Amino acid sequence: LVAARRPGAPHRCQASVVLHRWPNLASRTDLQPPAPHQGAQLQTTKRQAAPELDRRANACRRTHRQLPVPQRKPRMLHRTLRHDFAESEGLVDNSRNLDPIVKREQRQKAAELCKTTWAKLQKARDQAMLRSGHTSNFGLNSGELLVLAAECCAKNGLFDDARDCAEEFFIDDCATSQGSQDQFLCRAKFVQAQVECNNAKPLQGADGVRRRRLAWGYVLDALRIATDELNRPRYDFLVYNAAVVLWDIIYPLLRDGAARYAVLPLQTLCDALEEVDDEKDL
Repeated sequence: LVAARRPGAPHRCQASVVLHRWPNLASRTDLQPPAPHQGAQLQTTKRQAAPELDRRANACRRTHRQLPVPQRKPRMLHRTLRHDFAESEGLVDNSRNLDPIVKREQRQKAAELCKTTWAKLQKARDQAMLRSGHTSNFGLNSGELLVLAAECCAKNGLFDDARDCAEEFFIDDCATSQGSQDQFLCRAKFVQAQVECNNAKPLQGADGVRRRRLAWGYVLDALRIATDELNRPRYDFLVYNAAVVLWDIIYPLLRDGAARYAVLPLQTLCDALEEVDDEKDL
């Protein structure tokens, strides 16, 4: 206790002021310091309580280790992967009008970035699978990421990696969403078509036609989904994407003796384009 002194008043000892104002304090025993045996008893109580405190601390540590991984880091990884895939595709698009030497260097840089990003995605999905038994956390199994990876690999000419991305997408799509009919399914089929078209380039004759027919089959499947009444008009952009992919597939067949094979896919594509254009005119 500290006794307050009025300004200008004569200074007296603080203890004397306290006793003067509260004389009963001197007779109270609860304010006296503990006896030596009481202090020893307190130390013994602390030593007895130490094991209990250690047990509680260890339980807290075990509980802390069992807490789920914070969601911030995987979500940031999801955004980083999206950004890297988009940057790789941008490097490829911007290299079309460059000098051949600069173009080759930029294409190599884009391919390396695509490979690195795909490796990061695979590692993250494997870690999520080991941690929780599935990759549904934080969008690591999202169709968007896998389709972005497949499209990026196909644009960079990494068709083996593109095929692996597409196959992994179809495995996860059947396992998690029972084969959803959305835009990512169509885009994955476009990637499959590009992979088969690349495999058909060295082939000639009936083998080449057979491989290209398999490729445009994927495109027609995607067109069927895009032109469904439930998906119109939000999936109209997929019709134009299908036109670009289908043209790369059938262009080598537009010659004497082989053009007849391209009639059916071209007719289907023209009907879809006319339907989209008619609705836009209306």
